[in-house]
Amino acid sequence: MIEKINKSRDLFIRLLAAGAILSSVALIVAHSLASSINIPTFHLDGAFQTASGMFRLDAGQLPGRNFFPYLGIGPLLLIFPFFKMAGGTLAASVFAAKFTTLSLGWIATSVIFHLIFRASKLCSLAAGAALFALLSLIPEASHLFDIFNFAREPGNSLRPIRSGAPYLAGICLYLLLKQQQGKWRDILAGLLVGVSLLWSNDYAISMALLIAVFFLGVCYLKERPTWKKSMAVIVITAISSWAAMLLLITGGHPLEFIKYNFVDVANDQWWYFSSYQPSKRIFEASQVTRIISEKNDFPLGVLAVVLLCVIKTRRIEFALLAWIGISLFAGGAVASLGGQLGKYFGGFYYWGAVTAILLAAKALQILASRTIQISPGIAHSIELCLLTITFGALFAGAAKQWMNYQQASEIAESDSGRFYVPEFGGFLATGWKDYINYARSHRDSKIIEEYWGILSSLNRSFPSWPVDAAIHALGEVRQTAQSKLANADLLVTTRFSTEESWQQWSLSQNFWFYEEVLSRWEPDYVSPTTIVWRKASKERAYSAVGCDVAKDGGGFTLASDANGFYAITVNYSASGAGRYLLMQKNNISAIGDGYVSLPINGSTASIPVLKTPESGSFFDIKVVGNSKVSASIKSCSAKQITYQNDETLHAPWSFYLTDDNWDHGVARRWAGFIVPNIELYVRDFVVGNYVKLENGDTRKVVDVKPAGKYLNVYVEGEILIPGRAGVPSNYVIVARQQANAKI
Repeated sequence: MIEKINKSRDLFIRLLAAGAILSSVALIVAHSLASSINIPTFHLDGAFQTASGMFRLDAGQLPGRNFFPYLGIGPLLLIFPFFKMAGGTLAASVFAAKFTTLSLGWIATSVIFHLIFRASKLCSLAAGAALFALLSLIPEASHLFDIFNFAREPGNSLRPIRSGAPYLAGICLYLLLKQQQGKWRDILAGLLVGVSLLWSNDYAISMALLIAVFFLGVCYLKERPTWKKSMAVIVITAISSWAAMLLLITGGHPLEFIKYNFVDVANDQWWYFSSYQPSKRIFEASQVTRIISEKNDFPLGVLAVVLLCVIKTRRIEFALLAWIGISLFAGGAVASLGGQLGKYFGGFYYWGAVTAILLAAKALQILASRTIQISPGIAHSIELCLLTITFGALFAGAAKQWMNYQQASEIAESDSGRFYVPEFGGFLATGWKDYINYARSHRDSKIIEEYWGILSSLNRSFPSWPVDAAIHALGEVRQTAQSKLANADLLVTTRFSTEESWQQWSLSQNFWFYEEVLSRWEPDYVSPTTIVWRKASKERAYSAVGCDVAKDGGGFTLASDANGFYAITVNYSASGAGRYLLMQKNNISAIGDGYVSLPINGSTASIPVLKTPESGSFFDIKVVGNSKVSASIKSCSAKQITYQNDETLHAPWSFYLTDDNWDHGVARRWAGFIVPNIELYVRDFVVGNYVKLENGDTRKVVDVKPAGKYLNVYVEGEILIPGRAGVPSNYVIVARQQANAKI
């Protein structure tokens, strides 16, 4: 009778756990569907980066053969099945990325719970679902604790998905270690190493090495007579399986894939991407300790506690928990060494926080068991009660989220401010309707976007580049991309008003792209976030100006009094050993504090610079991060960029202000213009002086009125015509007697 009751109770517990798991799946699906109702429009967001990879795979393209996935092979292949199941649209891509992110967050939490509490698989998944929902799916909690928000959103580069690899590998390791020693176990371990190598640049090599090290320890400590044979099988299987899978996935183009990831990306991402602050980089071996930042202190402390548990208990579960933590730290460290500090340890922070919570809970459980005598029957009743609460809470949460999703869908359908785009499978604000119609009318056009976005995704078109954005055209791919620009029908750039600092940074770092746009293209359409350019009838002729290199090579001087933008070609060199950044002043890139980062493996660069009244004409070059390296400009040439477009070439002052009253800073209704209300212009623009316009005409200043951050400058004569008078940034002040002498 008692045995029958126990069996019924165990069955009921399993059913409750299964119900909690199914409720968690429903909750995650509802969250993911809700996030895909409204189509993302911010093309710099990771949603389009992910969608580009999904659409390419869906079109039959293969990594290495047709394109280079900057995010790595593993994350894209993991997301792709959910993308197809959801319909294969842009909304489906948003759904799939969100679903994969939340699912991996749930799995990560469940794995940590299982390794600490050694509960059954069903109970671990149920408990993990409850804790994950509490920490990451409840908006109030995720906003209160930013650490848990990491597992909530895919982000710009799928970092939560990339950091899910150690947990998936940890599950496989756990299952393998349950197997008896033998050839098949070693072969499967080798396959795991091979698959790991296909993940992403930050986790692939570090995780594969750590798997091998983990098995080396297991084989040596527990199977000492045969450890060499086991390791040989693992290594041979790993190398052969990795090569075979890479050959298959790339359609016979593994070398191209390897070169892009481990030559082009590895060499360029160091100097190309921000931040350029010395404190955010590791320039020498003594600075490696910077990886142990304030944010890493806590999870490293948790890791130390777990390692102590390994030593004390000798439990394989704690060893695997430590391995996962070390793998996450190693992945962040690899990315930090190759780029900058502070962005790559989100997965390690999350592991540390969840592990700390569950270790504390385990300690309380042990303390309670030692101080309070609890019979097995009461313990089972407590377990049953907790599972009932877990199931009820998750079921209620899933039901509420589904109702929220249905309500949000109904609101979207009835909202006059939104419209449904069948090609996307979701809704856009009505302000995008004209652009969608424009995109549909250019289905057959060859389009290259600075960052693959709405225009290309609606038409399911891909650039002739093998990458999805200018920022991913690294190494030799940059030259390939540049050569393809002239063959496009349309080019698309980001508007300054969309993301000010990013647009100025991209203009500076990707001038190979913008120089083509500014020279040979003209705007055809302006969307809410981008400018679409078509080929101009003729190439713009920019006037050459003098460019004088300083005697010590420490910079160059523009031989021009006109303020504005210039295209510069610099020939430079650097000498000395060690890592460094080479920064050239250009007064544009706010992210670079007014400097553009030059290729440290090159000697020639084309960059834009902005001459302002405050900056003067001298632009210096400097070395960042290494006092043993010196750099100098060898020669330079300069051309003044006369083309005006405030959304592409945005000066820090409002010379180019255009609205109902102003046309690029020139008054529409009276004879005059505006200049910044700063000391330089207050001193020069005074009544009685003369201003020389770009076309050579001279006008007398008859009145000056301060208007906040501007000076309204009134001149004699008829209303100025901007096309002839030019822009105020290029006006020159002449004294009265000088003007009279010329008249």
